[in-house]
Amino acid sequence: MEIGSPDGFPEPITPATIYTTRPVHRNPNIMKMLYGYGYVEGYGDGVHVIRELYETHPLKPPLPRFEEVPGGVIVTAYVANMGKIAEDEQAMRWAEVGLNERQVEALLYAKKHGQISRQECAQLTGVATKTAYRDLAQLVARGIMETRGTGRYTHYVFKEEPK
Repeated sequence: MEIGSPDGFPEPITPATIYTTRPVHRNPNIMKMLYGYGYVEGYGDGVHVIRELYETHPLKPPLPRFEEVPGGVIVTAYVANMGKIAEDEQAMRWAEVGLNERQVEALLYAKKHGQISRQECAQLTGVATKTAYRDLAQLVARGIMETRGTGRYTHYVFKEEPK
């Protein structure tokens, strides 16, 4: 989302120093009035509160970008990756049915890439290929995944739902 504001930054603030420079108000009297009516929480808190909210957000969206343009300032606020929330919810559901962390990680990888091999699973989860094979075989036994290919070309995909 982009938000435009007329005029530039007050001295000494620049886009590069917006998060580190002490606040400067063009009209301190208006600021005092806004504070008195409860429209602002405190002198100079705004940008620091925004930064803290972005940095502590579980999905880690990028900080807003401030850019000076002729006649004003444009602020670009980024949103969090909502797909990550869905991915985390799916991972929690898989864990709740008794899958181990490696199996959940393998399923997330397969969901993103369409398939997973034993070697990819082993590398992804940091275990031996035999352990990766056992994890994937359990997913097949539970009816979550099925195998495709043979021998070293075997890979695992989500089991298709009957139509």
